[in-house]
Amino acid sequence: MDVRARHDDDQDSLRAALSTRRAWLGAAGALGATLAVGAHAEPSGHHQHHAMGARDLIAAAGHCVAEADVCDQHCLAMFGAGDTSLVECAARVRELAALCTAAGKLAAQSSPRLNALLDVCAESCKACEAECRKHEAKHDVCKTCADACVKMVEAIAAHKAMA
Repeated sequence: MDVRARHDDDQDSLRAALSTRRAWLGAAGALGATLAVGAHAEPSGHHQHHAMGARDLIAAAGHCVAEADVCDQHCLAMFGAGDTSLVECAARVRELAALCTAAGKLAAQSSPRLNALLDVCAESCKACEAECRKHEAKHDVCKTCADACVKMVEAIAAHKAMA
């Protein structure tokens, strides 16, 4: 088998593995977000309004982290193949995953410091999206990650508008 055919087979295998992993991570993130929010007593009135916004934010954060993890693994696979064109993408996606994880946890806790973190998180999401967009035509995982970043920025804006 020539090198190109082996590379194509490796890429097909990687896509299948990433697709399966993305589905599992998305389901796990959604379940975790549901459990985190569902663990609190059901609020009413004004507090119910904020809880609904927190649920949306937690779900968006979980989805963003799941897609960032898939993108990060793709970057590592590319590095292993000798392609370092995604170095900046990997850096942005790792930063984003850390901040979105923290945002989801602070939202679940109704932390008074959440809004301050959300400003930094939105910046990171925008930087990650910009970097991923550079590679989306060649790497589907980059497009999916960039789209998740957009959804997170939208969820942050919606959450802050309710505050």
